[in-house]
Amino acid sequence: MSLNLEKHLNPKKQVERPKKEFVQFANEKERLRWQVNKLMEHPEREYELPEPPRDARAPKILEFNPNIHGSTAGAGSGEFHVYRAERRREERRQEYIDSKEKERAAELAFSVKEAALKAEADRKTSKNRAKRQKAKLRKLQARAGEKEEGDDGRLAAAIIKKAKTTK
Repeated sequence: MSLNLEKHLNPKKQVERPKKEFVQFANEKERLRWQVNKLMEHPEREYELPEPPRDARAPKILEFNPNIHGSTAGAGSGEFHVYRAERRREERRQEYIDSKEKERAAELAFSVKEAALKAEADRKTSKNRAKRQKAKLRKLQARAGEKEEGDDGRLAAAIIKKAKTTK
């Protein structure tokens, strides 16, 4: 054990460190804002983000369980408990795998249904857009027809041509 006598002999040499201040927040939003501002004080620093927490319900799943015994495995009474524990672990593993597969299937079905609904909405939107454009064109043609009477139809043709090009 070494003694650091320097700081005791020369107390004036001590480096003054900034005191850490205690910050209290009114809500979670203010705390997050403070953390982001603190991180942005030194943008050149690299920060390591923590790993996201593992699903608490997720057991450690082995791809292959090497200790599967039959129901008659082990003749002694002590082996029965070992067999039951291995059986319980295997059942839990199978249930977890099945539940994950059901989740994947549900997500896939949802994404397919969502895509179909989006396509239907896009189809309806384009149909309504076409209706609006037709109505606008009819209105322009009617307006051009009114003005056509006075100036040989050139203005009406120009308005109709402009309406068709803006589609």
